[in-house]
Amino acid sequence: MLRRGYLYWGALDKRRPVLVVSSDRFNARSGYVTVVPGTTRLRPLVTHVVLRRGEGGVAHSTMLLGEHVQELHGQDLEPEPLGPPLSRARMREVEAALRLYLDLEQ
Repeated sequence: MLRRGYLYWGALDKRRPVLVVSSDRFNARSGYVTVVPGTTRLRPLVTHVVLRRGEGGVAHSTMLLGEHVQELHGQDLEPEPLGPPLSRARMREVEAALRLYLDLEQ
């Protein structure tokens, strides 16, 4: 099962690391997961979260693009995560970026 807080390789415009942000409860019952894609092109924006090299298993510093949140079919992700889950603190940063982008109150 694809799990929240883990990075996987995903098939988007090209092969990219993606962070699963949908709940494990949803992920277990659906063929789709909600993801935030990553890029190694580091351009600061309030909806971006930077991962340091090695964090979550990324080989290079990676920026998660909160404004590109999307659903992918589970078959579009490789089944094994890149590494360990992101820390709770880093997930809170991602959640804050998503709340800002979606204009959700805290």
